[in-house]
Amino acid sequence: MLAGVIDDMTRQKTFARDFALRDQVRCAAVSVMSSIAEGFERGSDAEFGRFPSIAKGSCGEVRETLNLASELIVLLWLSTFSLQLRAESPRP
Repeated sequence: MLAGVIDDMTRQKTFARDFALRDQVRCAAVSVMSSIAEGFERGSDAEFGRFPSIAKGSCGEVRETLNLASELIVLLWLSTFSLQLRAESPRP
């Protein structure tokens, strides 16, 4: 289940500290299944047909938020690596 995987992932140390990003991706992941369930419960074919499109939009939101998180983690790693190199390099 997507929401469970996202929940596990966002509990990891590097992700858990960015509260806004963590909450955004968690809400979007929950929205995927919620939209499908809501469409089903509406009881009409037209309504049921509309909500998978909403769920697909939420999937895109999850995907893009994870892309952003990956970029931020890489930038954090590069910044840390750069600082380590500066600390190890003798200054003239």
